Amino acid sequence: MDSRLRGNDHVPLLQSPGRLLRWLAGLRGRGARILIYHRFDAAKRAAIERQFAHLARYYRPTPLAQLVAGAEPPRGTVVVTADDGYRDFYRVAYPLLRKYEIPATLFVATGFVDGLCPLWVDRVTWCLGRSSAARGLKESLKLLDPQARDAELAALEETTGKRLPHPVPPEFEACTWDELREMAANGIEIGAHTVTHPILSRMTDPAWEILESKRRIEQELQRPVLHFAYPNGLWRDFGVEAVRIARTHFATAVSAEPGWNHAGTDRHQLYRTPASPEDRLGAFARRLAGLGAAVRIGQLRPA
Repeated sequence: MDSRLRGNDHVPLLQSPGRLLRWLAGLRGRGARILIYHRFDAAKRAAIERQFAHLARYYRPTPLAQLVAGAEPPRGTVVVTADDGYRDFYRVAYPLLRKYEIPATLFVATGFVDGLCPLWVDRVTWCLGRSSAARGLKESLKLLDPQARDAELAALEETTGKRLPHPVPPEFEACTWDELREMAANGIEIGAHTVTHPILSRMTDPAWEILESKRRIEQELQRPVLHFAYPNGLWRDFGVEAVRIARTHFATAVSAEPGWNHAGTDRHQLYRTPASPEDRLGAFARRLAGLGAAVRIGQLRPA
């Protein structure tokens, strides 16, 4: 077999599905994948470990900060990120990331970490469980401004007779600042994700939500915060004003629009590919390789 179709350990690609997918991804050109995780259920620990082992074996796990240099990322570059700041990142994902020496960025909503407010999506989950009704309501509430959304949430709690208790149950816990400091000292970058996780495009002025989260993390961690994640992260969700603020105050900002990131990709509208412990390893590997998915090559967001 042609040596170009072999991995570093000289196992033919056709005998190594993971390496074959990596090689097929290379045919589509260079570019960095940024993965976006949210939750890490302890019951899915084995599945999470299989995904991280796949990344470590077949790809180049890279810190997000390395994408700002302007050079075309090497083939196989993958950045791991997670949003919100749930405590299951610290308890489940963090030990496995250390085991496989994978750097990562955790974007935290500071009001959540401070215990000032639960994430609003968790209020829906507490009332309606993980039902299709809950999923539909969450999508509808994303289209409202924060005041209207909170009014709807209060009405839901009144109707169901359920209100997320304080302190919240373990399932809904955030990382503590001590846990974030520990992780920041051991290969995990902590990025800003607003204070209360609003849909920024529905706000008249999103500046406080963005900049206060940055200030609060810097105050607690005593290190600069260089990266920002737009809540929910689709183009409809963050708006051009949020991009302008991010461009002024952060080295990068990440969306939840899927695609590959190239040298010409806007560093403040970086693409991210969804990932979940619920994914079977084969589906995870194919999505990571870009098979069956549209690949955006650094174009500007649509007007």
